Amino acid sequence: MREALAGLTESRRKISTLTLKPQESFAYFTQTIRLTLDQVYGLGKADHGDLAAEIQAYLAFIEGKEWAGQERATGSGGFAAGRFDPPLLQRLVGLAHSQNAAFVTFKARTDALQAEAIAALKSMLLRTSAAIVIVLLVDTLIARRISSPIVGMTEAMTRLRKGDLSLAIPYADRRDEIGHMARALAIFQESMQTNARHQAEQAATADQREQQRQRLETLSATFSDGVDSLIAAVEDLNTAMIDAANAMVVGAHETKQRLFDENPRPRRRSGMPSRLNPDRRRGFRLQCCL
Repeated sequence: MREALAGLTESRRKISTLTLKPQESFAYFTQTIRLTLDQVYGLGKADHGDLAAEIQAYLAFIEGKEWAGQERATGSGGFAAGRFDPPLLQRLVGLAHSQNAAFVTFKARTDALQAEAIAALKSMLLRTSAAIVIVLLVDTLIARRISSPIVGMTEAMTRLRKGDLSLAIPYADRRDEIGHMARALAIFQESMQTNARHQAEQAATADQREQQRQRLETLSATFSDGVDSLIAAVEDLNTAMIDAANAMVVGAHETKQRLFDENPRPRRRSGMPSRLNPDRRRGFRLQCCL
């Protein structure tokens, strides 16, 4: 085998320079290929059944190709000469039969391998389909387990944003990340409720203060009106009293003048005159008071 391959380069050179006869080149390549096939045939005797069957099928295929090459080479000589001698024709027919036998052997051994390959492919496709179905089911379950709570949490947050503080936060009893989110949202809801109560209390306090301020303003206005009315009444009374006092003073002066006109020289004693009539006595008292 090594000797045959060692002369491959020299044989190619001689073929290129047309110094090697066709029959000699044909014999050389046939012998070299035969030795190579024998080496491959030895591999087909391995103990591994599947590997041996595959090598034997491959060997039959290579032999078929070799017989086909020899058939073309043999036929080209006859076609070039324009006739086929009986030995040449017999060799050509034998090469054709050998080629057909090799391909029949290859097909017989590859049909079983092909059937095994198809069965393995079908099994792989079945397992792959089952795996895909399982993945889709798991994906659907995961999507339902995750997407549905997320949708519920989104709806709850939307309602909280709109001011609905009475809703019940869903999925707060779960122990996964969704449960953590729900409990955090519940804490946020409690904070919003506390803030809303504080705002309501502040609003109620502000309303009470406003009502108290309005009542005080009403009382202040009522008191101011009452004081103004009282002051006006006192001023009117004061004016009336002043007018009465002035009238009394004028009357007293007139009475005094009449008394002096009637008694130009009256007797005077200590105290009030004793011989005055009652009208004069009242006039004298009024004069003393004034």
